[in-house]
Amino acid sequence: HILYTLFERELKSSNPMKKNSCAPVMLAIVGHASRLCIDTIFSQRAMIQEVIKFMVRFQNNFIHLLSHPKATQLTRECCCRGIAALRGLSTAISTPATETESLNSRLLKAFCETSNYGGSAMIETEAQARERRDGEASNFDATTSAEVGGTSGLSEAALGAYREMASAAVSCDRPDVLYSLMMLSTSHEIWSRHEVRDLYCSKSILGKNGANDTEEIRIALRPHLGELIPRLLRACNDPNKQTREQMSNLWTALTGGGAESRALISQHFLKTMDILIEEAGSKLWRARVGACGALAEIIVGRSWGELGGGGVDIDDEGTGMKGVTASIRLLRLWRITMRALDDVRTPVRERGDTLGRGVRALTIRLCDPKAVENTKEEEEVYLSNAERKRREKESEITSEYAATVSL
Repeated sequence: HILYTLFERELKSSNPMKKNSCAPVMLAIVGHASRLCIDTIFSQRAMIQEVIKFMVRFQNNFIHLLSHPKATQLTRECCCRGIAALRGLSTAISTPATETESLNSRLLKAFCETSNYGGSAMIETEAQARERRDGEASNFDATTSAEVGGTSGLSEAALGAYREMASAAVSCDRPDVLYSLMMLSTSHEIWSRHEVRDLYCSKSILGKNGANDTEEIRIALRPHLGELIPRLLRACNDPNKQTREQMSNLWTALTGGGAESRALISQHFLKTMDILIEEAGSKLWRARVGACGALAEIIVGRSWGELGGGGVDIDDEGTGMKGVTASIRLLRLWRITMRALDDVRTPVRERGDTLGRGVRALTIRLCDPKAVENTKEEEEVYLSNAERKRREKESEITSEYAATVSL
């Protein structure tokens, strides 16, 4: 009776408050079932069997509420943890591998990670656009399956943050990472309360697949940071506010924020910059907005050596010199800035204006004959805490050695 009321009445209601109230209820049901299934003694209970029977429907409803235009932050984060709990439940009950893989594939398909049209989920056919508009005007049917190119009835930006998380997981060739990323993107204060923290933490709802902290996820993603950093930075500058907020929370959780993030970007700076320059010329206007915003952030305070060094070249294609030098990257920055300032989309022109000011300041500083390479004091501003402590320790060892020699 409870599931019937949720699926057939409350979720189909036109009242957004009723829809939002369904997310915590479904999370409580699925989370409780997932925690009980950790102990195989309770796996045969009638309640757990009912939840297992309707796992696909739970997943479809969670995805629908994630993209609802009037969903609150708590609703979206309950859906994220609910989807992760479904993964933990399917693993705990020892379902066939095909059942778990079908849950993963449906989730990735809903997050627009698979598409047969132009290789992009952000491009719609005329039929898909018509179907989406019809779906937004009518009630969503929870039994409807995800269509090619995204979930049927959802706008192109509704699942932007989750699409980026899915892309990150697929690039790592580990779809299970998606669930951990969704857990990390939740930042509501309710999850830090004592009575809730232990019930819906990663270890409780994901079971043996849950990580104790973010360090395990960082280690898993470390070999793929070169590909992940440009995508995450671009998503942190997405024109959609919801996408920006969630990806910013995820970025801070993964990198630590502040000097730690700056040091991580510096390690992969050249590859990140080249990818973002390429994305700034994409045919997708959202990608252009995000790339221009990310470039404006990462080029601040960079030196000639950090840009690639080398001599001066006036050909931005790099045909006259071996490899891509700093002068070539600077020319490419100016080229994409001019294109962004003349873009047909207003958000792209606004980000292009910000990028233009950053490129102008960078060029003036690099071309100033009185300017020198970063001094030791300027470099220490961007050092991480760990690197700063390491250098201080080396300095102490050196001073002690010098004192010993003098004696």
